[in-house]
Amino acid sequence: MERYTYFDGGKWRLKIGDTEYSGDWVERLAAYEETGLEPEELAQAQAKKKGRLVVLPCDVGDKLYDVTLGEVREKIVISLSMLLSKSVNHLVIHAENFRNAVTSYELQDIGKTVFLTREAAEAALKEREAEHDR
Repeated sequence: MERYTYFDGGKWRLKIGDTEYSGDWVERLAAYEETGLEPEELAQAQAKKKGRLVVLPCDVGDKLYDVTLGEVREKIVISLSMLLSKSVNHLVIHAENFRNAVTSYELQDIGKTVFLTREAAEAALKEREAEHDR
């Protein structure tokens, strides 16, 4: 991020054209620039501080791997729906297969029946097969 303020003579300054500015508002701008964050990153940091930042496990277009009927099936995320209230945090992931059949997964399904990587899905499938053989 390009800085607009600089420290000189014991205070923060801002130069626009031939005019130099200082004062509370320049100090506030300098404090923001000191964070090194872009505006959208600052909004995320503020949301995180207030406990309002939600990090989604995947994004539209990502691949998911469903372990069903003894095989790993690749699906593409087509939408994410989230319900947030004072008592409920609920995420539903909608994904479709190569035949455009849509399946919905809940956040708690990740790591159990649906996986973010093919390797994790294949490992879970092997583990299930080993448990079945016992």
